[in-house]
Amino acid sequence: KTMRSRLFAFLWTDLWGEEKIDRTLRDQKNVFIKKLALEGTVLDVGTGGGIQLKYLADCPKVTHIVCVEPNRYFRRTLDQRIAEVVSAREATKNTIEITVFDGTIEEYIQSSSAAPMQFDAITCLLVLCSIPTPLVNIRRLHDRCLKPGGKFAFIEHVAPEPRGGGLYIFFSLLQPIWDLIGDGCQLCRPTADTVRTAAHWAVVESDIYFFPKLQVPLPWAFGVAVKASR
Repeated sequence: KTMRSRLFAFLWTDLWGEEKIDRTLRDQKNVFIKKLALEGTVLDVGTGGGIQLKYLADCPKVTHIVCVEPNRYFRRTLDQRIAEVVSAREATKNTIEITVFDGTIEEYIQSSSAAPMQFDAITCLLVLCSIPTPLVNIRRLHDRCLKPGGKFAFIEHVAPEPRGGGLYIFFSLLQPIWDLIGDGCQLCRPTADTVRTAAHWAVVESDIYFFPKLQVPLPWAFGVAVKASR
């Protein structure tokens, strides 16, 4: 596990992963996150190297981001990006606080750091493919971390349709090889459906996009679920 985590962090941040995906998805991510109009305190699950922090910090009403990341091999890159984002916000005289919890989301929820329902928003950007038991963890985030009326936002690659079709079978066969370097990433999760059924949301919206420039032709779900107000 340690070797796979080290390898994945290297491939993702240093070799070919997140920069290329970010460039390809950038326009759609900008539109999506601006439309969310995030504010207050945000919990970012599986922050990795932190490439998404610039988008979250571009929401001027966001005051605090809590990053949860279990892979310690991302930390050098993550610390650099936090410093860049904090500095950029300070230059506009609109400061932001960014803190990091070194552990899994399960460990965070169980820790003393997690005050009940303290977050105005929770973001899961390229992480629900890899966390264990996503249905259970999304429900816990809804019940224990998200304020009433809070937003649960996600950007994830998802299973191709139709299930059982050619692309679905291809990626299912590829999964055992991907397991060697993917650090838990599952290629064919129905993540949008999982979010929808994980809790009693007031609103759930998601759209599917395809990005032909990516070498891996998986569909991508951009979505938001809103917790019911009391």
